[in-house]
Amino acid sequence: MSTGNLNAFRKVAFWEGVSTLILFGVAVPLKYLADQPIYVTIFGNIHGFLFLLYLIFMVMVGIKYKWNAILYVMCLLGAVIPFGAFVVDSKFLKPLSQK
Repeated sequence: MSTGNLNAFRKVAFWEGVSTLILFGVAVPLKYLADQPIYVTIFGNIHGFLFLLYLIFMVMVGIKYKWNAILYVMCLLGAVIPFGAFVVDSKFLKPLSQK
């Protein structure tokens, strides 16, 4: 079975996770501590785009691998919790790519 969509999803998940950390760890503190809201705008847009890609690939991969509802929920939680995308990748996506 081809893992093209799965590998693409893993890459998107990585960058979505990075964007979450930048948004919450850099941009939001700059907004409130240094009165620099532009970084939230920039990284918020980047994160939003990556989040949408994450959802699209999650559905594509979920259909292909016949995921159950729990795995979808875990992936959704991984997209909104800081460091969650990295946990989802190591616990669920990486093992799928090694089959």
